[in-house]
Amino acid sequence: MSNNCFPAARMMCRFPRIRGVIFDMDGTLTEPGQLDFAEMRRIADVPKGHDIIKTVKCRDSSTAARQMKLIDDFEIQAAQTMVVMPGAKQAVQWFAEQNIPLSLVTRSCRPCVSIFLKKSGIAESVFDPCISRDDVEGEHKPHPEVYANISNHWGIATKNIAVVGDSIANDLVPGHALGMITVLLCPNAQEFAGHDCVDFVAEVNHCSVAQIPSCKNTSYMTQTSLQRSNPLHFGRHWQVLSTF
Repeated sequence: MSNNCFPAARMMCRFPRIRGVIFDMDGTLTEPGQLDFAEMRRIADVPKGHDIIKTVKCRDSSTAARQMKLIDDFEIQAAQTMVVMPGAKQAVQWFAEQNIPLSLVTRSCRPCVSIFLKKSGIAESVFDPCISRDDVEGEHKPHPEVYANISNHWGIATKNIAVVGDSIANDLVPGHALGMITVLLCPNAQEFAGHDCVDFVAEVNHCSVAQIPSCKNTSYMTQTSLQRSNPLHFGRHWQVLSTF
């Protein structure tokens, strides 16, 4: 991969300054693969291809309550061995130091969020708001309503908000629908280069999350919407977007 960067002026024509960042939790601020979704589907009796939480909540109230309790218990047990993504705390702290508001939005239950915060050493107050599935009365992601509410809460236009996550369907599609800047964390950037809903691809096997906002030489971010073949210097581009 090349270390070449696009000229700042060219980048800013497509991407305005980042004034807020929304983070996913599982697989983004934590190491991926810690939840066995096949087993969760078995427990909840939800076939592959169907949204687990949404499917369960559409069932009769007693069945939904019983199965949601099983899902909660399964998630909480898995969270006991949760591994925080390397550099997660440093990345969050860097954005906070730039006075860029942050939000955490996860489809996991509230106890899992508490476990993550304790393990990572990140104060919940850093995220305004910090949203689990238990904290949402209306639609949760992948519906864009939760992101729109955050934009309104911050008083920041959606075009100035970045969404960082490991799932295109659950994290990036709702952000893209609102015109947000979307950043996918994945092990293989080239696999997703050119996807309509992905503005940037960060190869997590090349870096720690801390290198998102800092200027390091060992990681790269591919900007798919301008020139797919020319990767951007991962950290430097975050600095350009957040400081211009």
